[in-house]
Amino acid sequence: VSLGSSGLSLHDGDVPFRRAGNGTRRLLAVAIQRDLAKAGGLTLVDEVEHGLEPHRLRHLLRQLRDGLGGKKGHVVMTTHAPVALAELKADELRVVRSDTGQTAILSVGSDLQQILAKCSDAFLARKVLVCEGDTEVGLCRRLDRAWSAAGASFGLAGVAVTANGDGGRTVAPAAAKALADLKYCVAYLGDSDQRMKPGRASLQASGVSLLLWEEGVALELRVARDLPWAGVRDLVRIAMDRRGERSIRDSIADALVVKPAALSLDPTEWATQVNDEPALREAIGAKAQESSQGWFKGLEGGEQLGDVILTHWEGLAGKDLRVKLDELRVWAHGT
Repeated sequence: VSLGSSGLSLHDGDVPFRRAGNGTRRLLAVAIQRDLAKAGGLTLVDEVEHGLEPHRLRHLLRQLRDGLGGKKGHVVMTTHAPVALAELKADELRVVRSDTGQTAILSVGSDLQQILAKCSDAFLARKVLVCEGDTEVGLCRRLDRAWSAAGASFGLAGVAVTANGDGGRTVAPAAAKALADLKYCVAYLGDSDQRMKPGRASLQASGVSLLLWEEGVALELRVARDLPWAGVRDLVRIAMDRRGERSIRDSIADALVVKPAALSLDPTEWATQVNDEPALREAIGAKAQESSQGWFKGLEGGEQLGDVILTHWEGLAGKDLRVKLDELRVWAHGT
């Protein structure tokens, strides 16, 4: 909307509208176009977020979708804003890919709705790391902060880290496959103690890089098996701070089928009291991952796991935990 000084001038009160900000002028332009559009008309908006605060952008998108007054029409827009994506529905999105002179427009399926709501910036990333749950997301965030100190961050590499809703062995792998089918570079980080759906072969056929623990275990058991014993004691101390000393001690005694009094409240003494370190590690790993009450569930718990892993990083050389996390780092920071 550009009006010369000698022509018609719009005012908002005493203020000439040409003095308004870019966002306000854009909103007026869209409103005029939609009001004058014929039934079945087409509205084109490039970088719809330009000049708009998030709340005004959300309002505009709702008006474009719902405020047509019963008219039939189409709105085609481009965006680089996660806020704009989060306001839309997955089946309203298209991903445009151009390669060697060929352009494809790919539809986003409803199976990515949870990713869109939880981590809309994944659709704007070069690479997407889909995690089984929030614990893995927290772990990756902590690792990224440490790796960033060496000058290679997920942000610099264009990596988005997300979990699909509540995670699980069905929704998260399905989201990884759907993103790979949209030609994103995708990796999936998850447990291997239960079957995934879709399975490994289907994910790999779609180009998903799989980062799954060996020996059919979950993250917590992998950590309990691979950390040096000092690191395992650190895990228990953190769990005691989060859940209480007696609660953790009693749960381990239950897993070992011994009386709670057989274990002290100081985990540094457990190795001599049990005299079976492999069994003790298994008990700790099993209880750490148990149901929704696991010791390290959620983003904060995952970051605490990351702290312990990084503290004992050198002691993990050759262990599956270190091997997979090194593979993750290469995938994220490679070309």
